[in-house]
Amino acid sequence: IIQKVEALKHERNDLSQQVSILKKEKKSTEAVIQRTRDISQSIKEQDEELKDLEISLKNELDRLPNLPHSSVPLGKDSSGNVVIRAWGKIPEFDFEISDHLEIAERLDILDFPRGSKISGRGFPVYKGKGAKLERALINFMLDTQSNEHGYKEVFPPFLVNRDSMYGTGQLPKLQEDMYHCELDDLFLIPTAEVPITNLHRNEILFLEKLPLKYCSYTACFRREAGSW
Repeated sequence: IIQKVEALKHERNDLSQQVSILKKEKKSTEAVIQRTRDISQSIKEQDEELKDLEISLKNELDRLPNLPHSSVPLGKDSSGNVVIRAWGKIPEFDFEISDHLEIAERLDILDFPRGSKISGRGFPVYKGKGAKLERALINFMLDTQSNEHGYKEVFPPFLVNRDSMYGTGQLPKLQEDMYHCELDDLFLIPTAEVPITNLHRNEILFLEKLPLKYCSYTACFRREAGSW
């Protein structure tokens, strides 16, 4: 279509020059002008068709996943995963071990029933030493990265626009799993990755200023089987 349109535009330019020549020679220009009009209409129609095709192509490309690395083995499910390395020795117990939820409930540091009551399934309430532990881990991570590893701490918005979600690959394929504020067309972020990655979107970065290292704490908002 692009080739046809370009050829038609070239022909239209030639016809425009012919009209000027015919007028100077005082000859009829009606046929040439009509042909020019027909070409212009054809160009308009094909430009619209091309635009629709480009939109369709973009929609298809937007949904293509990233290609896995060549070293990733083929497999039907998680049973095909390969252990690259392991550290430490897996302990063995002579008693029935508890998971973190059971331990947290005994220690009274997590409260899922009340979290479900005020928000819904999968929302925990941290309390007592649980809340302090959460806050301490956040501060530990931020202080370690910013003080010892040269990262700059940022505190980005929890709401981002559509371009930001598109820029990190969440849109369009994951839109149904996001919390969307329709009034302002803003999305609740899934992780700090989204706003941080978009800090320099559409900017030209000079090599001498790279790498740019950021760390951040944000809440996580993403629906996964009714949880967050």
